[in-house]
Amino acid sequence: MSTTKQESDAVRLVGLRVTDFRCVHAAELRFDGDGLVAVSGKNGHGKSSVLDALAFAFGGPRAVPATSTPIRHGAKSADVVVETSTFTLERRATPSGQRFVVRGRDGVELKTSQAALDAMYSALTFDPLAFARMKPPDQRAALIAALGLEGELARIDAERKRAFDERTIAGRTMKAERAKFDALPEPDPFTPAEEQSAGELVAAIGAAREAHDANGRIERGIDEDERQIERWRGEIAMLEASITEVGERLLVNRARLAEVAVLPDVAALQEKLDKLEETNRAARAAKAWRAQRAELEAAESEHSALDAAVNGFDAARRELIAGVELPVEGLEIHEDGLSLAGVPLGQASTAETIRLGCAVAVAQKPQLRVLRIAEGSLLDSETRAAIDELARANGYLVLVEMVADEPSGDPGEIWIEDGATAPV
Repeated sequence: MSTTKQESDAVRLVGLRVTDFRCVHAAELRFDGDGLVAVSGKNGHGKSSVLDALAFAFGGPRAVPATSTPIRHGAKSADVVVETSTFTLERRATPSGQRFVVRGRDGVELKTSQAALDAMYSALTFDPLAFARMKPPDQRAALIAALGLEGELARIDAERKRAFDERTIAGRTMKAERAKFDALPEPDPFTPAEEQSAGELVAAIGAAREAHDANGRIERGIDEDERQIERWRGEIAMLEASITEVGERLLVNRARLAEVAVLPDVAALQEKLDKLEETNRAARAAKAWRAQRAELEAAESEHSALDAAVNGFDAARRELIAGVELPVEGLEIHEDGLSLAGVPLGQASTAETIRLGCAVAVAQKPQLRVLRIAEGSLLDSETRAAIDELARANGYLVLVEMVADEPSGDPGEIWIEDGATAPV
């Protein structure tokens, strides 16, 4: 592994000495290297107490809340000494309270606060299964934080929520406009776009009638002139001048009559006026239909744009998550939680959730490179091997509590018997 600042700050467990803590009267454990180490023994002999003592040393009484008092019955105090790669931590509990001291490798006392000790480990360090007990949104948040994605993912989620909320409103608007549109009958395509004016139509009828009257007068004049010409034909000589004059007038009138090639159809115009209200009603309905169609198209366009925006944020989130190596194969991050091997995390087995909790705890990169698993007997050999590989790849020591009637002989196994460490 490359040496980074984070690696140089890592705190590794070297030794643990427990005296009169709960049911342990004297236990001393030494650790060499990384990987999975079994802390084995029969029920009630002190396995849990030894590992609780490690949590107590770093976190104090709140790290083991189920313990009313850590002092073994009959003893005056409980002492836990933790030797790490960079310091030694001593914590003592007495009936009047508890205190701790941290010393450097040279034995000189260091000024350290409880907050500084708390900052060395994560919520999963001494209980990886706590990850399984989290609510799905909290599991998702813890994993995202461990992967360092919370800032960018929060921005994407905020933008997505804004677009999603706007799309919801646009969807309601679109549905309302659709309902209004569907309630309107589709107009005849030949319906006028606008209503017609009755005044204009009446004026047109008046003008047509005047044209007809004028034309009638012209026709009557022609008839009269023609009769006059006939009367005057017998008096050609006398009326030569009159015929010429009338003939000229006749030519003028014929020219005027020719200018009126087609006379307006009064009956048609009157029929149009009679049907004007019906026509205008249809025009109003057609105009309302077209306007509503425009409103619907605008609502559909806005909804489509916001839908594309939401899908874009979803794609950005998937792309962001896809670019990160997740701690366990088959793990997926969803909007409302996590899934493992295609099923919600809550349906995964205890062994799977322990393994995942360990992986997330490692991904959180706490300074203290130790994990404690209390339910080790639930792990099969394959899961233990996977956790061991994870631990060695990341420089972690994993202490696994195992219930057993006798030592297994596994390398590094620590046997606890009658409240004390015993040779394997």
